[in-house]
Amino acid sequence: GDRHLDNFLLSLDSGEVVPIDFGYSFGIGALLPVPEIAPFRLTGYLLSVLQPLAGNLGHGAFRDGLERCLMRCRESAGLLLDACSLFVREPLLDWTAESKRRGNSDVDWLPKQRLKFVSDRLRGVHPALILVQEFSESPVKWVKERLKAPQADSIEAIVAGLHDPSRRSLFESALRTQGGAGRGGAGR
Repeated sequence: GDRHLDNFLLSLDSGEVVPIDFGYSFGIGALLPVPEIAPFRLTGYLLSVLQPLAGNLGHGAFRDGLERCLMRCRESAGLLLDACSLFVREPLLDWTAESKRRGNSDVDWLPKQRLKFVSDRLRGVHPALILVQEFSESPVKWVKERLKAPQADSIEAIVAGLHDPSRRSLFESALRTQGGAGRGGAGR
């Protein structure tokens, strides 16, 4: 989401990069008037900072590090979800405003929904299935229409890349192993 150089601090003590803006965290970009389809942007800025760690086409030590990080996050899913539960007790102002805009008196609704998506990611649910569920909450008219579109033109086809045979195969395999939540059933 909202990742640009103004949203990071660099620790002068350790050299670590510290994110400081969580307004678009937890998939909230799917609710924007022009929704964000890519859950993570590997931008030119980021690639240039990470060279030579990124290697050819983003592979190499950078990708290996991300994979190890995801594995550790999944191993400690309970701890991460407990830490994220702070956002239910103290929701971001944007989340509270969104709940009110929707006329939902339960201001915990959106934070709980966002944490469900975090939990799904930690459990390894296919990212396209999660994104379709996130889009199902969009208040934007064209997004709602696209969710009901025929399979080839649907949001699911776009986010899963179903036009590419290898990506289609991976996605269909995920549907079989994850209970078939897609194909019109995700988030509905």
